[in-house]
Amino acid sequence: MLIKNRIQRASTAPGRSLPFVIGGISTLLCLWCATQALGFGLSRLYAARAVEKNDLSLANKAVLLARSDPEAYGARAAVLAKQKRFTEATIDLKHALDLSPRDAELWIKLGDEQTQLQDTTGVLKAYSEATRLAPNHARSHWLLGNCLLRAGRLEEAFAEIRRATAITPALFVEAIELAWQSYNGEPQAIERALQPQTAHERIAVALFFSKHGRHDEAVPLLRAIRLSEDERLSLLRELLDANQFVEAYQVWLDGKDKTEIKSSSGIPSISNGGFEGEIAVDSFGFGWRSVHRLKTVGVSLDQSEPHSGRQSLRLDWHGDPDRSTPIVEQLVLILPKARYRLSFAARTQSLTTICAPLITVVDPKTAGRRLLGQSPPLPQDSSGWRNYSVEFTIEDTTKVILIGITREAGPDGPCPIFGSTWLDDFSLVKI
Repeated sequence: MLIKNRIQRASTAPGRSLPFVIGGISTLLCLWCATQALGFGLSRLYAARAVEKNDLSLANKAVLLARSDPEAYGARAAVLAKQKRFTEATIDLKHALDLSPRDAELWIKLGDEQTQLQDTTGVLKAYSEATRLAPNHARSHWLLGNCLLRAGRLEEAFAEIRRATAITPALFVEAIELAWQSYNGEPQAIERALQPQTAHERIAVALFFSKHGRHDEAVPLLRAIRLSEDERLSLLRELLDANQFVEAYQVWLDGKDKTEIKSSSGIPSISNGGFEGEIAVDSFGFGWRSVHRLKTVGVSLDQSEPHSGRQSLRLDWHGDPDRSTPIVEQLVLILPKARYRLSFAARTQSLTTICAPLITVVDPKTAGRRLLGQSPPLPQDSSGWRNYSVEFTIEDTTKVILIGITREAGPDGPCPIFGSTWLDDFSLVKI
């Protein structure tokens, strides 16, 4: 009986000690996990400070504390790269990628460092892997495209660059510059490389061509673009502000009645010279426009007794309108280094003033709007239509002129005017 009890106690002893063994193992495991977590935490802290302070010793501590953490190797690589130790930085990045091979950002960083080492094969492999892992990442496509450009593989390069600009449209202007350099400014090759798809991309290419003096290639691109009225006006203003007048004219011309617009020597002349069309108010572009509504002068189209056609421009004066700006004006394209004659017809009735109406031609892009020519002051009462002309010479830098219906400067202070003026049949010819 005694032996039987001892056997029973011996057989049950391991069962009672097992929970203690398991508990001990769990405690050790928790301690190990806590130690690892503390090590990783300290490693990340050292890594961040290492990059911030460009301190290699802190980066080394980060790696020692967490040899299985790709971030530690990445941080040390960043510090080494700042110190221009690109070979060592590359080694660390490869260690990081062994631990995290699907990290597209690490592949990009590896490509960046291999670029410094002029390792074209390695760079192409790294950036290609980055694009494979992150196909919607514009930067990897952009970097791969630039690397292919340096390797002379132009078609492949611009295929990647197009992918980058499709993801990030803001890169398209830089892409145009790259294409311009790669294809030596050849417009057709540039268009084939970029393959602009949207209206905004075509506009960007046209503007670039224009800025580089390639107007013959810019204008057809603008003509082919279909824009909303708001987009057209926005583009027109941008072109005028950039002094790209030939292109601005094409944008303004879109949707206009072409029968009212004549050309002289390939350069558009005065539009609506006979005032058969409407006059815009507070607008901009190349047609006649009334600068602003004035209470002291009425601007209208009069169908009674025009010089020719159906109607003429009528101005009814009854006060003292501002003499510093034209009442009605038009921006006109011209050829540089040429002489022109502006012709028009006018009649007046019962004008009373010492600051008579007249027609001026100025260069709007010079300081103070340099006066190129002006007509004689219109008489007080012409008793019918009279023909007038103004001749002037264009300098090398002048691209547009501004024809304005204004008044003589006269004395300082008020200079009221009363009566009526009619104008018709404006034309401009190169002589």
